[in-house]
Amino acid sequence: MNELRNNEFYLNKIYRSAQVTDADKDGVVTRADYDLMIKKYNELGMPDENKQELSDAIYGLCGSLGLTDYTKSLTYDELVQSWIDNVEKGGGFATVAYDKTFRIVDTDRNGSISLKEWEIHCMAINIPVEHAEPSFKAMDTDGDGVISHDEFVAYHYEYFHTSEDKLHSSLLYGPLQ
Repeated sequence: MNELRNNEFYLNKIYRSAQVTDADKDGVVTRADYDLMIKKYNELGMPDENKQELSDAIYGLCGSLGLTDYTKSLTYDELVQSWIDNVEKGGGFATVAYDKTFRIVDTDRNGSISLKEWEIHCMAINIPVEHAEPSFKAMDTDGDGVISHDEFVAYHYEYFHTSEDKLHSSLLYGPLQ
């Protein structure tokens, strides 16, 4: 796995995810960034009956990074290294994170993600909505117009666990800079 720590394409992808997570764009990721994500989701129409589950899932992701209170923060470098450490350990952290993220995005709780739900997710994490459709199509590998749980997990696994420079590997959080 040391290859991940030295692969420019892989590091660029993971740094991009850190930038997206930094909702207030202050250069560090904190619990307050996750608060902003929750607020944005709610502003974009998260159904009332799902708001608690949204908060639980987002704070679960936050806690898994050690951001258990408002005094803790992670620089992009620390967040990237934490992610790589978790990938190298292979202890299931990633699968749990992908499951939680799927539950966040699947706002109607029907077991799949529509393009509209994916667009809302992109807007909630400050990715321009025009970048939603290309990443959605890349995840929808069977072309049925929705992203299943399996497709979602497989795509995220590839994005976060491989250093292969595939076209769709650079679409998840918008174009890589």
